[in-house]
Amino acid sequence: MIKAILFDAQGVLYVNGRLDSNLKQFIENESSRFRFALCTSSGDWVKERLKKDGLLDKFELVITADDAPFSKTDPKLYEYIAKKLKVETSEILFLDDMEQYVIAARKAGLRAIHYTDPESFQMGHEH
Repeated sequence: MIKAILFDAQGVLYVNGRLDSNLKQFIENESSRFRFALCTSSGDWVKERLKKDGLLDKFELVITADDAPFSKTDPKLYEYIAKKLKVETSEILFLDDMEQYVIAARKAGLRAIHYTDPESFQMGHEH
């Protein structure tokens, strides 16, 4: 059972610098059902942007390139995130637009979706 959803920032939550309104609504509506985290290879500006968009308090964990202990291509990063969230890796759904990060997350045991558009999340989330 999925307990936490891990988002990427650029290309998923923010596309061309704009917050995806469907994902924002999903996060707001499902915050009692899922725990949310964000892992991005972008810098700390993401935290300020989440705050500005009224979402920072919805995320239990935000890891940026400035504070990540491992690269997003290293499965150890996803194991670290699971440990921080106190869930099993298999209980995390990860959305990223970069296939190499999706592959690394899957190696760590996460359910991961190669996010190409909102429909890719809907299809992956239904299963």
